[in-house]
Amino acid sequence: RFGADLSYMPIRIFTSLARLHSYGARIPDTRALGEESIRSEDAQREMTHAFGHLLLVLCDVAAGTPPPGWVAAARERMDELRRLGLWPVAYRYLAMHALSVAAVHAGMEEAGQILRIAERALEASPSPTASALFRRHRGVLLLREGRFIEARQSFEAALATFDVSGNMPESALVRRTLANLDALEGGAGAGERL
Repeated sequence: RFGADLSYMPIRIFTSLARLHSYGARIPDTRALGEESIRSEDAQREMTHAFGHLLLVLCDVAAGTPPPGWVAAARERMDELRRLGLWPVAYRYLAMHALSVAAVHAGMEEAGQILRIAERALEASPSPTASALFRRHRGVLLLREGRFIEARQSFEAALATFDVSGNMPESALVRRTLANLDALEGGAGAGERL
């Protein structure tokens, strides 16, 4: 509401909401954010519209109905946002959200392309928490490839950062993933941690 009162769409807030919605598989709520952004006539409407279109593409990916060439479309929207002057921190938020969707729902080749976009965004706007989030999502991709040792290393590095920073929700997600990995590998006591 505050952003609307100022005729300004707070991309960073909407990106955080989209990320929270993705944790609960609330695709309709994320789609509503995207549609609202596309209809917006705020002071930064070009940026807001590009953001909305990107969210809708990611919703299609999360719903299992990615449009042909969706990675190119996502990259185009993200490049457009950078040209329009989106702050590096907000761009990083978007890239990490795109990676969170791709790591779970996209094909491996497509997810790898989004991983590289997120990695460049992280280089442009470094953050310990974002680095840990990147490692968590990279761990998911490694896990999907069957590279369990590397996945575990990525998850453990992410967990250390989340624990030190006090990010309990992300720590809990990583701990759960590690317990699932232990169960997959037949580790003792893994079931108790699930």
